[in-house]
Amino acid sequence: MIVIIVLIFGIAGTAIWAALHDLEKPSAVLELPENIQLQSVTVADTGLPMPEDFVTGLADGGITVSFKEQPEKTIGDQTVTLVFSNGEETCTRQAALHVFHLEQKVTVLMGEEKAPEIGDFVRDESLGAEFAGTVPDLLPQDQCGNVTLTVLCAGREYEVIYSVEERIPPQAAAQRIEAEAGTVPSPESLVTDIQDHSAVTVTYQQEPELTIVGSYPVTLVLTDAYGNTATVDSVIDVIPAANAPQFEGLTDLHVQVGNTISYKTGVTAVDPQDGEVSFTVDAAGVDKMTEGTYIVYYSAADTDGNTTIVPRNIIVEDAARVAVERYAQAVLDQIITPNMTRDQKIYAVYRYSRKNVLFVGTSDKTSIVHAAYEGFTTGAGDCYTYYAMNVIMLNMLGIENLEVTRVGGTSHHWWNLVLHEDGKYYHVDSCPTAVKVDGVDHSKMTDSDLAVYTEDKTVAARRPNFYVYDKTLPEYEGIEIAP
Repeated sequence: MIVIIVLIFGIAGTAIWAALHDLEKPSAVLELPENIQLQSVTVADTGLPMPEDFVTGLADGGITVSFKEQPEKTIGDQTVTLVFSNGEETCTRQAALHVFHLEQKVTVLMGEEKAPEIGDFVRDESLGAEFAGTVPDLLPQDQCGNVTLTVLCAGREYEVIYSVEERIPPQAAAQRIEAEAGTVPSPESLVTDIQDHSAVTVTYQQEPELTIVGSYPVTLVLTDAYGNTATVDSVIDVIPAANAPQFEGLTDLHVQVGNTISYKTGVTAVDPQDGEVSFTVDAAGVDKMTEGTYIVYYSAADTDGNTTIVPRNIIVEDAARVAVERYAQAVLDQIITPNMTRDQKIYAVYRYSRKNVLFVGTSDKTSIVHAAYEGFTTGAGDCYTYYAMNVIMLNMLGIENLEVTRVGGTSHHWWNLVLHEDGKYYHVDSCPTAVKVDGVDHSKMTDSDLAVYTEDKTVAARRPNFYVYDKTLPEYEGIEIAP
């Protein structure tokens, strides 16, 4: 039994040793025939060469060639290792590879009149690249498009693109036109003097609906043959159709807050064939209890179905506001001149109310308008009157201002906080004061000036907290009050 085991082990061991010996046995070295020669290769970075490109005389000899490692597209010189095989026989050789950059597309703008040069596509002059076939002298520059050219470099041909593009957007001038209600004019009619290298189409950015008489701003889009676009703003004035009713008497209607509005008084609609026709008024958006400008629509139709719709402004106003602004404007015409600075205008307003209103200790405080009206017409009032008059005049001058009121005192007091030229708000108080404090100019006070005046012993005894106000109010957030 022992003899049999030893015999079996001996036979198996011999087989295993033989197999390992075969694995470690090196391949036979291939001797390349003399007709197989290596050569360097120069290629563009648009692709990679084949192993056969590095060898001559390889045809039908039973020998194959492959890369040991795939070459890279990195620009410059590199060494590649070639593996030759013929059955079990192999050998390796090294060859030189040069990769250059090929610009596959060169673009110029229309009008540059630049002929394509070989250097536009192959910048390395040492390679001696040239155009294959006819060398292009000057390709057409009066039209856009792509031209395919052939570049010959290091014995290889490459197809490249020479492109002429136009990137200048078209230009045109706006042309305001009239159009009858219900018709939409061609967008081309709203522009003139179109300039471009190619044909230009004109479209509406958004086609308008022109059923109501009035003026409509529109935007036109200009697009040339090469896809360049530009916009032009114009206006269409919509007029009633010639064969439709025409309205008369639709001037702006001014009415007082709360009054009945007679929409049809003084208004007629006359049709060329039917004569005077009836009409309707859509006044759903009017709030006669609130000041503002509202639009109502007058509509009339004739027996042929021709319809005209015309808007009309209804201006709801407060008689007191109209009157006070009339008084204020008369004052501003006297005290304000065109060459005045912002600060000079503020001082002029301050000085007028201070000098022309007698302090009597009472006023109409139902509203700023009524208090200012009382000040302008009677020349008397209290601190609220001075404040209100200043608000009206400053607002009419377009000068930003805010209300300020005393807190913690034994009586009320109002004054103005006004934006001056330096971008800061200063306190302006036109109301005459019983106590004068040195260094405090009531026409332009900082917060520090308010504190100086308020803390004066005489002032504090007569009117405690004279210029103390709540600085945390929301209306003061985000503004800079002079410290």
